[in-house]
Amino acid sequence: MKKYLLILFIASIFFSCNDDEKIIFDADLSDLVVSFEPFEGGAIMNYTLPSNTEIYGIMAKYKDYNGKEITVKGTHSNNSVELFGFNAAEDAVPVEVFLIDVEDNLTKPVIKSFSTLQSAALTVLDKIEVFPHWDGFRVKYPEISGRSEGYINIYYIGVNPKTNEIDSLLVSSMPISKDGRNVQYTQLDDKSIEDVTVIVKTEDARGNVVKKKVYDNVEVAHSEQFDPQILLQGFEGSSVEDDSRKYGYKYLFDGDRKGEQCLTKGNSSKLYSYKSELGAEFNDNVITLDLQNEEEIAWVRIYSHLSALMPNNAMGGMQLTKMKLEFQWYYPNHVTLYATNDKDAPESEWSELSEFKEYAQLDRENRWTYPAFDAEEFYTINEFDLFQKAKPNYIQLNCNISGIGYRYLKIKINETFYLDSGSYQSGNTGEFGMEELEVFVKSE
Repeated sequence: MKKYLLILFIASIFFSCNDDEKIIFDADLSDLVVSFEPFEGGAIMNYTLPSNTEIYGIMAKYKDYNGKEITVKGTHSNNSVELFGFNAAEDAVPVEVFLIDVEDNLTKPVIKSFSTLQSAALTVLDKIEVFPHWDGFRVKYPEISGRSEGYINIYYIGVNPKTNEIDSLLVSSMPISKDGRNVQYTQLDDKSIEDVTVIVKTEDARGNVVKKKVYDNVEVAHSEQFDPQILLQGFEGSSVEDDSRKYGYKYLFDGDRKGEQCLTKGNSSKLYSYKSELGAEFNDNVITLDLQNEEEIAWVRIYSHLSALMPNNAMGGMQLTKMKLEFQWYYPNHVTLYATNDKDAPESEWSELSEFKEYAQLDRENRWTYPAFDAEEFYTINEFDLFQKAKPNYIQLNCNISGIGYRYLKIKINETFYLDSGSYQSGNTGEFGMEELEVFVKSE
């Protein structure tokens, strides 16, 4: 029995050895070739292993920016490993390089060094800008080069609705993008809020906070909807005026954002909508609005109707028809918003305030208009309460705060969604339509 316990004790000692206690084996390191390429937040270690058949792989041991020891391994199946864990650009970071045999034993280390480039988590915070915005604020950073590992977190100081106490409230948490970001937060509609403190933090790919910046006294500009009756009076543009079918530009400003009139009146030939004239060239497809006075523009919304089935009166109301099906080729995919105080100025002298663009032949489920033509989730006349509860669907042409007021707006429809199957085409005739058009301006 004593002999058996002794064997177990010796075995436990043997199997408890860690990497630092591995048996060191001899190998000729003169054929080992190692080089380093810095990247954002680390370096790539390229290697060529000796031809010795006992050698299974390679190991690098170093300390990251926080002093934590990191070990990475590579084998014959690769020729490089990544040395990560840095944020500031570093020079001459020491690294121990070992060879490993098939039993995971190590050679004595060779001491090398490598350099790193500044990580995206630092670069982004160096370039980030925070701006006032309508009913909130805007956080922006430009395109960055190289690797973009890490996350950006945006907060503001406000009242926590759960505790009713002042707290840092998360607005957005997202991966860092090489293409840059322009994050808008527009939910501070309490007009008593005149400014706000914004906090931006970045994290590395392992979730460690890299850097934090605090932006105090960021102005919050408040908006309000502009009087639709003034827009109605100041409308100019191509328009089909047909009272028998309920077409006309007055339906742009009647407050019906979802197509409720068309649905509840139960007549598939009466659309209660706006549509431009047939055959207009896209270069001339504009709506001009006279606001009568100079106003700072916050945004413009263009609405579609919502998907619904309505009774077809021609069929005695017994057959349900999908309303406004033809509008899938009238709704714009590319819109530009211009403004001026000189109505007679050439377009090149109008100020471009905003633009919206989607690919004209997107699959229907990926278009902004998808809620208008959803083939699965129809609202029927028997589910009108669901239709009323549903949120309106729109695109929003957001404008930056400029402090400049404009009297005239030009909404230019550059293109509508279209289909080109070779034998059949739709949507390229120059017609465009909208369910509702709203303008929001700076509050008095």
